[in-house]
Amino acid sequence: MQTDEITCGSKGPVAEMSIDETQHPASERSVSEAPSDTDVSLYDEGDFESFMDNYSHLDILKTGTMDFFSSALELSSTASCDERANHFIERVSKAVVTELSKEDRGRFPKEFEEALMYIASAFPRRSSEQDVLVKAIALLQGAKETDEAQEWKNLRTLGSSMEDAFLLYPTLNLNHGQPKLFTDFGWVNFNSFCARRYGSYDDDLGIDALRELRSGLEIPIDSDPKGGPIADTRIRVAIVWIAESAPRLLRESCLSTYSGNHECLTGPLTVSKGGFNLERWSFWKRRFGEIRDEVKDIVDDDLRLMTDVAIEHMTRAEKELGSMVKPIVNGVAI
Repeated sequence: MQTDEITCGSKGPVAEMSIDETQHPASERSVSEAPSDTDVSLYDEGDFESFMDNYSHLDILKTGTMDFFSSALELSSTASCDERANHFIERVSKAVVTELSKEDRGRFPKEFEEALMYIASAFPRRSSEQDVLVKAIALLQGAKETDEAQEWKNLRTLGSSMEDAFLLYPTLNLNHGQPKLFTDFGWVNFNSFCARRYGSYDDDLGIDALRELRSGLEIPIDSDPKGGPIADTRIRVAIVWIAESAPRLLRESCLSTYSGNHECLTGPLTVSKGGFNLERWSFWKRRFGEIRDEVKDIVDDDLRLMTDVAIEHMTRAEKELGSMVKPIVNGVAI
C-alpha cells in the first residue's frame, strides 16, 4: 500500500504532529514528497470562529457540523491528528442519534458533506487543520457503516458535493439569491484540499483540475474569465493543483485522459489538444516561467516565487515517472 506521511505544522491551534495515512496501491497513485514549499497559497481566513460567523446563514445542520469541527481543533495541544479527527466524528455521530429528527437524519448526509466543503475553504494547504479534515474523511470512507442512522458516514455523494462546491468560486458578478460564495482566500484553500484528494486518493476530479489549470495558465493574466477569480487567485489555484497532484497530472497526461471530452478544451494561449496530454503539460511548465516575469508589477512578490515551486514539483514528477515516460526537457518531450 502507498502511504502519504502528513506532517501537521504548528500553525493554528493544533500542535505539531505526524500521521501515516493509508492510501491506494502505488500502481494507482504515487504521491511525491513535497519540496519545502509550505508557504504555497497560505491564504488564511483568520480564526475559525470568525470564519463561521461569515457563514452563519447556512442551514443549522451545516453550522452544527462546523461547530463540532471547531471543538476538535480546541482539544489539548497534545492531541494527535487522529484524536482530533475521531473527536469530530464522535461528536457528529452522537448528535445525529440524540438530537436530530427522522426528517433531519434523512437530509443530514448531504448537509454534512457540504459543510465539509466550507470547512475545507477555511484552512490553507497542508495546515494542521486541513490535515485533521483529510484524516477525518479518510476514516469515514473506511467505515462502511450499515446503521441507517449513521449512513452519513459513508460519504456516498462526496464527489458530487465537491463538484457543487466548485460553483462557489469568487466573483464580482453576484446574482441576487445566489449562495454565499467562497472568498478568494477560501477558493485557493478549497482547491488545495481538492488537489490533495486528487493527488493522494481516488477522487475523480480530473476535469476540475484541467479547468482550474486552464484558468490560471492558459488564459491571459489581464483577462476576466466570465467574472471569475482575479488573476492572482487563478494563478495560486493552478500552483496548488500542481503542488499537490503533479505525479497524477503527469500520469494522466501520459494516458491522454479526457482527450475527447468537450469540457476539457484548452485556453487561447496554447494550441495543444484538449484533455490531458504531454504537450499541454509541457506548456504549463513553460508558462509558469513566463508568468514569473509577467506578474512582477501585478501581484505579490511571493507569488512569483511560488511559480518556481510549481516548476520544481513538475520536474520532480518527471524524474519519479522517468521509468514510465521519456523525460521532458525545456518543455519538449524527447
